[in-house]
Amino acid sequence: MPLTTVCPCDLYLSLNDELGGQQAYRKSRLFANLQAAIRDCAASSRRLPVLIFDDAHYLPTKTLVELPMLLNFSMDSFDPMLVILVGHDALAARLKNPSLRHFDQRIALRYEMPALDEDATRAYLAHRLRLVGAPADILEPSAVTAIHQVAHGTHRLIDRITTDALTLVALDHRQRVTDADVYNASKAI
Repeated sequence: MPLTTVCPCDLYLSLNDELGGQQAYRKSRLFANLQAAIRDCAASSRRLPVLIFDDAHYLPTKTLVELPMLLNFSMDSFDPMLVILVGHDALAARLKNPSLRHFDQRIALRYEMPALDEDATRAYLAHRLRLVGAPADILEPSAVTAIHQVAHGTHRLIDRITTDALTLVALDHRQRVTDADVYNASKAI
């Protein structure tokens, strides 16, 4: 779902369209059509539909409250759809709210991506540079250390700081990123 701030009805409409369900304009009919479309998709294609909410920490509480009802098939003995919630720490904290206890109890698997240590940051950056065909030495060792320190091992910040530092270096017509470039790039974050 590209828009995690949608209300439950908009979510149902979007999912129903994506799964090819029959159009409906009343919530109860839309809900039934969506469950039928999910069931049909799972049965006919023999594939499990997967719904991924990126930035799920932005999902309205009302949507989180209704999501388990949408996925309640045959008294929970049948799971024709997999839902993945990707979000910040705030999502885990929100799920502990008593109004979302029933939702929290249904979560089968949790994973928290730990921060990278400096060696893992170095390997991560080397991999990312290799993917785009950049020379391995474009980042001086001190720049990698600075990236790790400023980003605290957080993937998204590592990516953003590295991109900003590379941009600064390119605008300066230089070939290598230094720790000073990293600190300059991180000032805007």
